[in-house]
Amino acid sequence: MDTAGCVFKAQFKRYDNNKKLKAAGYIDYMDRAQAKDSSEYLEYMGNSEKSEGVFTATLNSLTKEEKKQLKEQYKLAESKGSNLQKYLFTFKDEWLKENGLMADDRVLRSDLLMEYTRAAMITLQKNENMENFIWSGAIHYNTEHIHIHLSMIDPAPSWIDGEGRCFMYNGKLEQRGKLKPNTLNKTKSTFINLAIGGKELNENINKIIRDDIIINFKVNDAMKERMEFKNRLEYIVERLPADKSMWKYNMNILEPIRADIDELTDWFISNNYNKEFKSLKDELNSIEYKYAQSYGNSYKQGKFTNEKIDELYSRFGNAILSECKKLSEPNSINGTLDISTSKKNAILSDLKYNIRGSLFDMSKALNTLKKSLKKDIQSLKNQAIYEYNEKMAELEVNSYGR
Repeated sequence: MDTAGCVFKAQFKRYDNNKKLKAAGYIDYMDRAQAKDSSEYLEYMGNSEKSEGVFTATLNSLTKEEKKQLKEQYKLAESKGSNLQKYLFTFKDEWLKENGLMADDRVLRSDLLMEYTRAAMITLQKNENMENFIWSGAIHYNTEHIHIHLSMIDPAPSWIDGEGRCFMYNGKLEQRGKLKPNTLNKTKSTFINLAIGGKELNENINKIIRDDIIINFKVNDAMKERMEFKNRLEYIVERLPADKSMWKYNMNILEPIRADIDELTDWFISNNYNKEFKSLKDELNSIEYKYAQSYGNSYKQGKFTNEKIDELYSRFGNAILSECKKLSEPNSINGTLDISTSKKNAILSDLKYNIRGSLFDMSKALNTLKKSLKKDIQSLKNQAIYEYNEKMAELEVNSYGR
């Protein structure tokens, strides 16, 4: 029996011209107890009954359109002969709790698990010269042990012997699927070192979440907050372009209303997470100071902090725009409610769309964005610390090389 608190395993499915991998379906895999091929794996990873959804190297969650695009990338890679790489992290509850990644009630710090997984995948890809590969994963809790499924494909596999992962085997060109002997250990070590090294930080953040964040409002305060949120969100929706595909925070077409989106972010921070936001800025300023001390006059003061704050506003801005899309969807209450017109209008004027859950739920949107902002602040804080440690390690290596 393996006593390790964290285990990492790897396998691959080789491309066969006579039998398709159906790699795109790996996003949809294992909805059933017995899966017959990899064509359903991505769906499995994102099965809401078993996981918190698919995440990638850059996204914590995927919209339907983003998931569709990911599947198309997998299909295209398969058509070019890519193998399907499959990896698995599995954890014991005790280990997760000891390192601040799980509370006693089995609530996970999924944001940290995703960040640590990303760092581990960077290690794997660098060690195997697979930086151009595309991967996706999902945190699962449908078994005794929490585990993370990962899959990876090569969007542009080379078919020249000795180039990329192509090699000649028994007179036939193949794509190398097996990892180097030390890659598994390096990948696992990256995850473990971050988890153990961040134990105190994780525990402090968990304490903030548990003790400092006020999640229960008085009824009157909650109503007032909800109404102000509704007005601010509707104001943004009214000024957005007709083409919803352009509703992305950093697109040039949104320049005229970006300040309004940022104001809504400021409002969320001010009303809910002032302390956490200050903690984030203090951490960034501390790292900034260490950078300046390490790099000297060549370091541009303030650049790192400003970039991270901009990233927070960009992430949360897109979360706001996602709720705007839901709000803008055509809704009708005709035939759905057995109430008088006057009462119907009174409800609409108060909460507008929040009726029996069949229309846009303003309270749900408000809570969704609160959770999103909390995760973004925590994620950026840990990401900043990780990037600092990476840069310092790189600086030490470069200095030693001289």
